[in-house]
Amino acid sequence: MVKKQLDFLSSALIAHRGLHGGGIPENSLAAFGAAVRGGYIIELDVYVLADGNVAVFHDDNLMRMCEANVAIKDLTARKLCKYVLGGTDEHIPLLEDVLELIDGAVPIIIELKYDASIGLLEKALLPLLEKYTGEYALKSFDPRIVRNLRRMCHSVPVGQLYSNEMFAKVSGLKRWLFMRIVNWSMRRSDFISVDQNDLNEPIINTLRAFGKPILTWTITSADERLAAAKMADNCICEKIL
Repeated sequence: MVKKQLDFLSSALIAHRGLHGGGIPENSLAAFGAAVRGGYIIELDVYVLADGNVAVFHDDNLMRMCEANVAIKDLTARKLCKYVLGGTDEHIPLLEDVLELIDGAVPIIIELKYDASIGLLEKALLPLLEKYTGEYALKSFDPRIVRNLRRMCHSVPVGQLYSNEMFAKVSGLKRWLFMRIVNWSMRRSDFISVDQNDLNEPIINTLRAFGKPILTWTITSADERLAAAKMADNCICEKIL
């Protein structure tokens, strides 16, 4: 079994969706360029498009960032050019363009967003990363995606995202079963990325006691960072970077 290198996950603070703010939109080439110049680890989000390309974007719909009621999964790479981010000149980037920009200068943590066709995003993403020589890690909220990544990526760190909000829409037996599956996924994963409000959950404390690296999000003040540092190995930050 290949021993995975995890030290880079705590080598610098993590810029949530790049170093954005002050007219620079999240998950944009400008935000990633600013993070590279600052020496921060970059956290970003990906979806697979209708044509099989991989786009860097957080929401499943363009309304919040582009004021267009369009599902990201229904777009193609060509159609992305129609939309600008937050009223700026920045467009939704393709992952291949982001990788070319970063070019190994800083580590990347890539969150795979939910896709109803489990496996589609993983299969579209991994060929792009096979050619990338920089340090990177992968993570997802969906334990099925995390399972696939563990099976497909033998030397790349794979993490499970965790938040109590994951279980808000299910109850009874389904909630219990879902929690069991997520807890199992966390135990098998290389690292955990957890909502700062849930850092004190017993399962998180147990995993950290056994040496599992814990990243926490989203830290937006010096006080939050100070509190999180007592329970997490690194912080995914906005505003205080």
